[in-house]
Amino acid sequence: MTSDKVILRSHFYRVGGFPFRIDLPCGADADRMLPTFRDFKCGRREDFLFSAVCSFADSSSGGDFRADDLPGLEQVDYVKNDMGHIHLFRTADGYAVRLLPHGSNAVHFLKASADFASAQLMLMPDDSKAGCALSSMLKMIYSQAILRHEAFLLHASAVVLPERDAAYLFLGRSGTGKSTHSALWMKIFPGCSLLNDDNPVVRLDNGVAFVWGTPWSGKTPCYRNIASRIGGMARLSQSDRNQFWPESGPAAFSLVLPGCSVIRTDPSLFESLCDTLASLCSGVKIGRMECRPDISAAIVCRTALCSGQ
Repeated sequence: MTSDKVILRSHFYRVGGFPFRIDLPCGADADRMLPTFRDFKCGRREDFLFSAVCSFADSSSGGDFRADDLPGLEQVDYVKNDMGHIHLFRTADGYAVRLLPHGSNAVHFLKASADFASAQLMLMPDDSKAGCALSSMLKMIYSQAILRHEAFLLHASAVVLPERDAAYLFLGRSGTGKSTHSALWMKIFPGCSLLNDDNPVVRLDNGVAFVWGTPWSGKTPCYRNIASRIGGMARLSQSDRNQFWPESGPAAFSLVLPGCSVIRTDPSLFESLCDTLASLCSGVKIGRMECRPDISAAIVCRTALCSGQ
């Protein structure tokens, strides 16, 4: 996938407390391709979560891989989301991803080991979406690699409440009002600020749950390299009333699981996630929040999540 003649330059980042390395062809502008990663740069490290080698494909060849290059190739999933069209394959020794960004005819590829500790990426450099494709692929690698380290990437909006010295996470399907609810908290609670609006990292540290900002924050430009203890989590659903129901045990587990990034058909990765979730649910207040998009909803939710703390 890469050529011995290509000179690579290493770039080092730390997200959620996990350092990783990306090798790009010399001449590639990492800051231009990955502008949201700038605040996550770190010094050279040896203890990587993962290392990824990126090469640029020859546009005349289309950059495609052949099935015989990936023994045991088997498609296990297809997803269409804000990143584009994503085909996930299982190979004899890991995984492969074929990414077609929205509004582009280019195809970008990723091959990763079974534990996602190492990966190779092939990008079409002439594609205007190449930087976005690189960021998306790094998110795929990162989200699976952290699962073995009591951490996971969560589809949620997270705010920090200074007076509680804690963060609060709002979960739910796209369009349920997570960003709106965060905005309400920031509007009415002094000092409340946004930590991440789409894909924060949840990580356990000696049994205590923390949330970290990431370079991936959806449509909201919020790329903060900070962490905060988690004070509570609420799964939102639209309603004509504002009401909160606390949950625990399996019920709380089922509220968080749908928003977690994991290859569900991989028993090892999924088991690691479930172990982390079980620990999280035993120590964090979690509940269901039926709400309207109004100030009263934020007050009801905050009162419920902060009570007893």
